[in-house]
Amino acid sequence: MTDIRRFSSKIIFMLFTGMLIINSCKPAENKNGSVPEKTITVSILPQEYFVRKIVGENYQINVMVPPGASPASYDPTPRQMSRLADSDIYLRIGEIAFEKVWLKNITSNYPELPVKDLSNGISFIRQAHHHHGKEEDAKGSADPHIWVSALNARIIARNTLDALNEIYPEDSVFFRNNYHTLLHTVNQVDSIYSAHSDELNNKHFLIYHPALGYLARDYNMHQIVLEFEGKEPPPAHIRDVIEMAQKYDINTVFIQSQFSTDNARSLALETGAAIVQIDPLSPQWKEMMLNILNVLTE
Repeated sequence: MTDIRRFSSKIIFMLFTGMLIINSCKPAENKNGSVPEKTITVSILPQEYFVRKIVGENYQINVMVPPGASPASYDPTPRQMSRLADSDIYLRIGEIAFEKVWLKNITSNYPELPVKDLSNGISFIRQAHHHHGKEEDAKGSADPHIWVSALNARIIARNTLDALNEIYPEDSVFFRNNYHTLLHTVNQVDSIYSAHSDELNNKHFLIYHPALGYLARDYNMHQIVLEFEGKEPPPAHIRDVIEMAQKYDINTVFIQSQFSTDNARSLALETGAAIVQIDPLSPQWKEMMLNILNVLTE
């Protein structure tokens, strides 16, 4: 299935490139009607938050995975590819499926486009795999949700600043001032979480897709995941999750707004838990983090 998807992506990429030769798409305008001359491309919406806080309003930010779409299955539009071609830099977030499928095509078709990895310096969580019902800790795939963590956000913000300074050295003083304001916001979020450390310490919570692993690591919580290795859970796994939910008296099931609630609804019926939607892909990073804290502490 992965090979087919990669082959399809190559075909789509070729079609996009052909369309770009035939047609040029008009860049988006600022509020004052002017067209931004500097364009930065990022993979997901949370990156837009960090970049915008650093560069201000006089830059165009092209987000490859739009609101409501899943990074695991999204294919970019011709307009996005046009903006990518006009970009000064591509800031990748690290290990999301979108980048694994598309990045090779992007770098081969746009060899002059600088690509910077904002995950440099972050200690990844390796997701354990299962074999014949037994968990294997060996070399699982990396949890890509690094931005759902104030501690990781500090690293992402610094990497973003360094990458932008390299491309736009003339704006480095302006960027640095904005970066310190952003860092204050990130530290504020961490302080608010730390103020609830007694409530969060050793807390178990239930979630469909494992999007809060780094948040759990930061504040000594335990994430119980309904999804099984990226797929719908088999009956035996559901039984195990139900037992854990009952053991730890869990009354809430988190689910990302990009996912169907069907499996979570079945589990909720079995355990009497309420379904609460969260959006780790929100472009409003601070509000997203505080909303998750709200739900964890209620």
